[in-house]
Amino acid sequence: MKRILSILLLSGVNLVSALDMDSQQIRLNGHFVHYYQAGNDGTPLILLTGYATTSNFWNSDFVQCLAKQHRVYLLDYAGMYSHESANLSMQSMALDVNKFSQQLKLKQPALIGWSMGGGVALEASFLAPKEYRQLYLLAPVVPVAKNQQLTFPTPAHGEFRSESDVLNYVFSNNLYAYESKDLMPLRAKFIVDSMSELFPSTAFMKEQRGAIEQWKNSPDTLNKFKMAKTPAVFFIPDHDKMINQQVAESVISQYPNAKTKVIEKSGHAIPWQLPLEMCQQID
Repeated sequence: MKRILSILLLSGVNLVSALDMDSQQIRLNGHFVHYYQAGNDGTPLILLTGYATTSNFWNSDFVQCLAKQHRVYLLDYAGMYSHESANLSMQSMALDVNKFSQQLKLKQPALIGWSMGGGVALEASFLAPKEYRQLYLLAPVVPVAKNQQLTFPTPAHGEFRSESDVLNYVFSNNLYAYESKDLMPLRAKFIVDSMSELFPSTAFMKEQRGAIEQWKNSPDTLNKFKMAKTPAVFFIPDHDKMINQQVAESVISQYPNAKTKVIEKSGHAIPWQLPLEMCQQID
């Protein structure tokens, strides 16, 4: 393994040990996929990131806390770092997750899916219901009926003239009560904060959007959701600007083995808003 990252995190909450992460590639279903691993002991967790973000977008305090008691895998999606079309679908991403778990011989891992990653986690469990002991779904995309509008329109923005403009826009849409003075401390919490490593290409994001729309509006997906076997905890932020949580909760009530937890004073990116509190929710 190539050790590429060692971050010393100082936070006033006793998270002062170094976060050591290994960066690797693995061949899954005929293509290479990048992932990080943190932690060497405990039960395995696979983290699935959201739309338009890479695995570098995870909050390092959240990952470090998880890595104290778990083996943590931060998985990217096929095509994330390629200029070639990935022919992406929620099912193709889910098949890669399942192959990843099987190829690394992980024993009953849990999936942690944020936003789009929550939908990928759900689809992975639909395809392999005995593979995962638990789903932890953070403001997830869920399937909806034809007349339901799950997502809010993307907020308008002015011209981006700097990296700070981009990140301020992203954080303001994902965090509750965000202010621009919070930018630098928050930016330091990315796994890698280079802009080229935080977001995939425009073409890849377009494929992701299409994959999400097809999956969440499919009657077949909704039927599988209603018959799901894998236990799941759905975390619902009370100030979500990206997903209509009233619609989401109406759908979640139809999941057979669901627990729902409303997270107060949180925006869409719950593990960024409350990284340590969320870590404590993960067994």
